[in-house]
Amino acid sequence: MQTVHVETAVRSDANFRTKEQRAKLLIKANILDNNGDYLERFFSAETIKKDKARRQEK
Repeated sequence: MQTVHVETAVRSDANFRTKEQRAKLLIKANILDNNGDYLERFFSAETIKKDKARRQEK
């Protein structure tokens, strides 16, 4: 399978993920912690602060 076909398949699968499935995937990938916050060891304090502020606005 060519890279283009794999990329297209991945993108089409992403369209059908629920919010919970996306969160679980990001936690498994060590991007988010169990609270839904960015992991401090991979993201700057500034990024984490901006994300928390954005989520509190909603």
